[in-house]
Amino acid sequence: MDLDQQLLTGLIQFPPIPRAGNAAVNAVRTMAMGLSGLQFVMTLPSNNTGTLWKVIGNQAVPRVGNAVTGVSAQGAQTPLTAPTQTMLASPDGSSIVLLAGNGTAYLYDALSDSYTSAHALFPAPIIGYYGPLGSSPSAKYLLANGLVMNKSLTAIGGAASPGTLTITPPTAPGQPATISVTSTGLRNVAAVAPVDDTKFVRMTTIVRNNLTATVTDDKHTTLELVNTATGAQSVAALMPENPTLSEFGTTRIAMPPRQMVVDSQGTVYALTLSGLSVVPLTATTAPQIPAGARGIINATDGTTTFRPGSFITINGTNLASLATADTLPPPTVLGGSCVVFDDVAMPLLQTAGGQISAQIPATIRPGTGVLQVRSLANAQKSAPLVVTIQKP
Repeated sequence: MDLDQQLLTGLIQFPPIPRAGNAAVNAVRTMAMGLSGLQFVMTLPSNNTGTLWKVIGNQAVPRVGNAVTGVSAQGAQTPLTAPTQTMLASPDGSSIVLLAGNGTAYLYDALSDSYTSAHALFPAPIIGYYGPLGSSPSAKYLLANGLVMNKSLTAIGGAASPGTLTITPPTAPGQPATISVTSTGLRNVAAVAPVDDTKFVRMTTIVRNNLTATVTDDKHTTLELVNTATGAQSVAALMPENPTLSEFGTTRIAMPPRQMVVDSQGTVYALTLSGLSVVPLTATTAPQIPAGARGIINATDGTTTFRPGSFITINGTNLASLATADTLPPPTVLGGSCVVFDDVAMPLLQTAGGQISAQIPATIRPGTGVLQVRSLANAQKSAPLVVTIQKP
């Protein structure tokens, strides 16, 4: 396909592949383009094995096995085992990393048109997201799930697993043991994308056994910026929504190799639950509300006495962009931000960088609650402030 012209420019011819009429059909599982042409894996769904192929001209031909990929007794390439295989080429086309379903990675060198190394990276049982791959522009580092590797597929950073397995003995005779996963301070890696020759971004989610499990880590899906030269890690942004698939407990979730890219301006484009999320990596400042009597005041009398239905003024910095409500009822999102009280969004009348005018919903019950300003424009939020609502 010529993407610029949006035209079909040619076809790849396959040799006859004998098969039984009642058997599953061979299919292309994954592919990547290197300097020596297209490389791909053909799988037979009936036994979940994969064989390596390449394209010469417009002809698809099976690759000959070698000491790295394996050679069968008949001299053919040994099939790759396990159901999942993913491939991804370095931006310069010099290398391709192939991740087999059993946790073994293979490195293809386009200059020699050969698979040159293999390494078992992920021991059984494999848990968490499995399949995300990445490569620096000149293949100085390679990424596979949560691992960072050099060109010999040796791990130089990250971790093979986001947590540790805990086996709890059965509570009664004849009952099965309970297997759960516990965070080791690491997070599930749902997607990775290189930024340059020393930095990459990874999309991470919290490790937990189920949706309602009590956790102490940040529950948000985050973008982490990692420097492979220094080992420094930092949270670059909070994602506006979650990955396409959720990960809980000890399950293994297969993911496509590339679900996220970073452009030359430092903007992240990621496939997420509802479609495409666009997040800038440029430094952003979270909304800030000063603690004390002047942070939040009653707009009518300037006091800190609030009741259901009261109009309030929130003072601070980086709260929102300049905007004025022009609809009735007033919107709950204005100037790229919202204000929530115990996760209930407030009607907003006017917003600016240093001040927001809002109304406490009349349905709010008296008592103490937590108020926050959340910027939807840069996926940041203010520190929570405890506010007391008096009886009407």
